[in-house]
Amino acid sequence: MKKEKLNNNDDLFRVDIEIKSLKNKQEKLLDLKLDEIINEEKYLLKYNQIENEIRELLDQINSVKKDNFELKTQMMLELA
Repeated sequence: MKKEKLNNNDDLFRVDIEIKSLKNKQEKLLDLKLDEIINEEKYLLKYNQIENEIRELLDQINSVKKDNFELKTQMMLELA
C-alpha cells in the first residue's frame, strides 16, 4: 500500500482489511515452509517484508486515531 494520509473511517476500514489480508499471507507462507515448498531463507525474507507492511499500516492507523483524539479534545475545550 502506498504511504498516504488516512483521514476517515472508510480509509481505516480499508487498511484494517488490508492488514487481515497480509496476516493471511503470512499464514499461507508458513504453510509453504512447513510443506517444504520454500526454504527457511525465502520464508524469513517474505515474512519480514509482510511484517514491515503490517507495521507501517498499524502506524498509520495509530496516527489517525491520535489526530482524531487531539481534534476531539480541542473541540471539547473550545466548547467549554
